[in-house]
This record gives sequence, structure tokens and C-alpha cells, in this order.
Amino acid sequence: MRSGVLGGTFDPPHRGHLVLAERCRDALHLDRVLFVPAYHPPHKDAAELTPFPLRWEMLLAAIRGRPAYLALALEAERGGVSYTVETLRELHRRYPQDEFWLLIGADSLEEISDWKDPAGIARLARIAAYRRRGAGTAPPEAVRDRVRIIEGPRVDVSSSEIRRRVRVGGSVEELVPDAVGEVIARERLYGAGIDMDGEG
Repeated sequence: MRSGVLGGTFDPPHRGHLVLAERCRDALHLDRVLFVPAYHPPHKDAAELTPFPLRWEMLLAAIRGRPAYLALALEAERGGVSYTVETLRELHRRYPQDEFWLLIGADSLEEISDWKDPAGIARLARIAAYRRRGAGTAPPEAVRDRVRIIEGPRVDVSSSEIRRRVRVGGSVEELVPDAVGEVIARERLYGAGIDMDGEG
């Protein structure tokens, strides 16, 4: 089975994540995409993250009704700091017959040399880097032979922008799946006190 692996904090998950997953799934003929939310990203303060159970609930809401998408809580099960190379090792243990592709944005590809054991990552999975059409990306030497660039339309959405909009009472209806917006509103995440259309 050909499996894509898409990690991140998903705080919150948004339509950009889904576009990246679907573009890569189509281009690479993947059988499924595994969404693996980070428990404690190495470069982020855990205290600033939405608690994992709520991020997990939002992720499940985002991919509901998409049979080719599967969420795995293995980084939460492992605990501690979440490193991609360790997650890929665990995925190989769980699914030894799978061929893995790590799905990342082009901005992450530029930073991958700073990740823990990038050469190990490249041994455990090929890397698909999504970039907007016409943008330049030079894969770092440590992973160059294992990278495929997937081009697609620009997706102007980020979790930080969504959090900012919610905080100031703006609408995020076009940025997140409706079910994710319902969780944000219900739990009043990111300072939310508004309806999804921003009118209340």
C-alpha cells in the first residue's frame, strides 16, 4: 500500500491541509493519507498549543467522510517531543508492507536540514513537497535524491492566520471545514465568541 504521511499541529486543521493531501494523493497515486498530529512539536511551546484532545477532535472533524484519510494519534501515545523520524519508524513497525511518502509544504522542505536526522527521514520515506506553481524550491543535499515536487495552486491559509481572525472576531468560514468551525465555536477556541459567519 502506498501511504502518504501528513504531520503538523493541526491547530486548527484547515482547507490548505486538505488541498495538500489531495493534490499529493492524486499525483502520487496514494492509497491513503495518514494524518499524524504532533503531540509536542520540538520548535513550539507546548503551553501555547490547544490541548491535544481538542486538536484531535478537530482533525477527525476535518477528514470525516473521506475514506482515503486516516488519523493516527501515535505521537500522543508515545508522548514527549514529536520527531518525524521517530514517527516514521513507528509507522514502519505498524505497517511493514507500506511504501511511505512524507507530505510537506515547500517551506518545510527548506527547513528539513534542521530537523532531527533528515537522512534518516529520507531513508524511511520519500518526500513529496507541495509548492505553488512557479515558486522555486531547492531540496537540501541530505534528502535531494528522495524528493519529488508536487505543484499546485497557491493556498493562502495558515493556522496562525485562522487563530488571528477568530481572536479579532473575523469569519473563517472559507478557511476551515464547517465541522472544524463548529468545534472552534463550541469550545470557544482562540478567543472565539462568534458564529462561523462572523455575525454573532
